[in-house]
Amino acid sequence: ELANLQNELTQAVVDGLDASVPGGDRQWKIPKGIGSEAYLHYLQGLDALHRENSLADIDAAEQAFEHATRSAPAFGPPHAGLCRVKLRRYEWFRSAGYFEEARSYCGSALELTSADSEVNLAVGWLHYYAGAYSDAQKFFENSIALNPSSADAYVGAANSMEALDNLSGAEASFAQATVVQPGYWKAHNEMAMFLVRSDRDEDAIVRFEIALEMAPDNTATLNNLGAALIYADKLGLAVKTFDRSLEINEEASTYSNLGSVYYLGAEGFPQDDEARTNLVRETAEKHGLGQDYVEALLERYGMEAIRLAGEKGTDLAAPLATLPEYSVGEIESIAEN
Repeated sequence: ELANLQNELTQAVVDGLDASVPGGDRQWKIPKGIGSEAYLHYLQGLDALHRENSLADIDAAEQAFEHATRSAPAFGPPHAGLCRVKLRRYEWFRSAGYFEEARSYCGSALELTSADSEVNLAVGWLHYYAGAYSDAQKFFENSIALNPSSADAYVGAANSMEALDNLSGAEASFAQATVVQPGYWKAHNEMAMFLVRSDRDEDAIVRFEIALEMAPDNTATLNNLGAALIYADKLGLAVKTFDRSLEINEEASTYSNLGSVYYLGAEGFPQDDEARTNLVRETAEKHGLGQDYVEALLERYGMEAIRLAGEKGTDLAAPLATLPEYSVGEIESIAEN
């Protein structure tokens, strides 16, 4: 009866978390010999890792996993969680000390509970960051076999395959991550990043937008979307995206990204919808262009669109026969510059 009560309490907490569940049925069972307190802290650590919108989430995950290891020192998965935390810190700060700590925690996790999905996932990432991609893929595949619902394991396998130049396999694994956990923002974000690296910016933008529907305040995804918009020459939308990210959390990297947009042609970009509407109308009237087309130019080139309208004038009104959404004057300007 006590075990049943513990499982019922655990289930109540799990229902409020965002962690990947073995088997995909969201029916957690406390492992034999592990107290409910340790297990609940472990699940809270996983939840913080899955949110991971800032270093504060990493801190929260670390505290939860440490609490779990203190309560149940022989329980391997929290040690694996700490391995992942240290690897995330290594990724942020590139300090070798964090990597060595990760190696120690993963070693403990393997010794204690080798047949666990989260343990194999953490060891996979340890090998990945060490550049041992084939070994990493094996551990990610072990993780998938133990928990076919783990999007993180499919993402890990995909990254390993990409590093090994198996791009078709990588894409299939990224896609599978979004299938096994369709509501997990990180799966869509990782798929989008792969599409960016594959020079498929428009497809990536769609995926980033899906991720943001699930986690609207996730600044990592917002900044990734902003970068994809730059690559797609949608500088105006990139400005809006970085501004939105800064409203949520002022990060140095976001200011740097925004500076890149201004350097590329967004300096003086209108700061609100009214100013943007006025600029579009005035530019269209001045140069004899359609307002919809000026709006499209503003999204593609930022404030460079205003210079383009001034230089090319009505030449911008002549669409290309094979690509009518672009004009003769626009392509001439691209060729000249």
